[in-house]
Amino acid sequence: MRGTCLAKAFTAAAATLILIAIPPVFAQESLDLGPVHIDVQNAAETDWALSTAGKNNPFNNNSNEGLKCPANGNSSVPGCGLSTNGNSWNLMAYRFDTLINGRVSSDVAERFGLDNWDFFVHGRFWSNIVPLGIDGNMPHIPEMKFGQQYPGSGWLATVAESEYELDAAEAYTDLRKGRLWLRLGKQQIVYGEELGFQTLDAVDSLDFRRHSIINYSGLEFSDARIGTWAARATYDVGDFLEPYGIHRSRVTAWIAQFEPDIFLPPGSAYNSSFSAFENLVPGTGPDSISNAVKQLSYGAVAEWSMLGLDFSANFYSHPERVGYFGFGGFAPNRVSGLPLLYPESTVPVNFLLTENYPREDIYGGMASYMIQPIYTFPGADIINGDIVRFSGTYTPDKTLFTNNVFKPIRHIGDLNLAFDVEKDYRWTESLPSAYILAEYNYRSASSLFGDTWLFANAKPDHMFNLFLLSISQPLPLARWTLVNVVETEANQNFSWFDQPAVVYKPTSSQEYDVFYNFATGTLASFEGPFQFMDEIVFRAIYKF
Repeated sequence: MRGTCLAKAFTAAAATLILIAIPPVFAQESLDLGPVHIDVQNAAETDWALSTAGKNNPFNNNSNEGLKCPANGNSSVPGCGLSTNGNSWNLMAYRFDTLINGRVSSDVAERFGLDNWDFFVHGRFWSNIVPLGIDGNMPHIPEMKFGQQYPGSGWLATVAESEYELDAAEAYTDLRKGRLWLRLGKQQIVYGEELGFQTLDAVDSLDFRRHSIINYSGLEFSDARIGTWAARATYDVGDFLEPYGIHRSRVTAWIAQFEPDIFLPPGSAYNSSFSAFENLVPGTGPDSISNAVKQLSYGAVAEWSMLGLDFSANFYSHPERVGYFGFGGFAPNRVSGLPLLYPESTVPVNFLLTENYPREDIYGGMASYMIQPIYTFPGADIINGDIVRFSGTYTPDKTLFTNNVFKPIRHIGDLNLAFDVEKDYRWTESLPSAYILAEYNYRSASSLFGDTWLFANAKPDHMFNLFLLSISQPLPLARWTLVNVVETEANQNFSWFDQPAVVYKPTSSQEYDVFYNFATGTLASFEGPFQFMDEIVFRAIYKF
């Protein structure tokens, strides 16, 4: 298997080098097909993550013959990782993206009673040469999406195998008529401005299979959000409310297909248990996955400006994106090891789980203010021009779980609040302005990703507190940028995460990133993927 993996690695690397070596004659293409104008932009990318954790993941290790990574229930298959004499490649991935922007001529649009008619398609191919790195190695359960084989979904325009995924990340059309804008098709619906966590950005579910477990901070969740088929309409209220001091007001409403979060597969380098132990089986209750995916998510947002501040009022309703686990029974297994939820046990059985997705309603809003650069007192440049933002959500009936899958806990009320300050600051005349972002996130009951699944041993009322500071400093000529993101979770004995990064853009068509993921404190000692996440990540992008 190791030789096969290395052969695939060299083949993929050679293909990437060939793409990068192509002269830029294939730069962005523009063409006209009758009344339709089309612009095409392609990009090739590779991401390599080398573990620096100082220890191998015992659940995903090629170098230790005493610990196997079961595949399809066969304990004789070697581990799923790519070993390098004590370290391992956490990720060795290649991708190809095609972005197609199109516009129908104004004459044709007018025939249909429209002012503008545009469309957009984002095709995406992603491959990780780590065996079983996409869909894991559990028995095939088509309707489940937690670490088992997942062949994709024709309805979601996704095809997946054990080592690659091909999908239409987005595919929609925009129709405009006067004050009305309508977007139809597979799309992301994004609200909120936070970095590294989600408050108002709670519409789309997330796919954690691509990239490192903690991706480059500059991308936020843009590539993790799961685009779903939706109808979204926005109406620009215009000047109707200006006599009341309300400006730039608009109202948006949407209805979309529901899709739950897709978690890291057991074949990934961040696996936290032998996959043979935790099998998800279909549930039969009203909140089971088979019923949840038949439901719709919907919501509405009102946005306006008043008294020099920007406001929004948000409402979302959908089944819980993460869901909670329930006990589904036991099944015999030939391999002994450590189940994820009960690490003290060595019983050679499969631990069967069901996952439930009760519907939740989320109410929230945002207020933002830009401090006008009018102050002249000493040190005023620290606050002049700052953007101060407060956002929050309240979920009246939030379902959470601890490490006890026999009794999930339903809370009455969960607050998720965020306060952030962003600023452009110029240290010296010889340097471009740095972008600085400071954030604080408070949650009364839930954890970082909306449930306690990353903090299985935490009490459900632990009141999560997160502090984050991000600094991005371009160097002269703006070819090099230095970035550092630091965050600490104050409730777990001040766990720390740090991601320093260097970004190099020699031309508009090339980008090279190097960043380091480092976790310490109880976060790094947690019995799970964070324990093995210390790594250096190399990322190269070529646009043509």
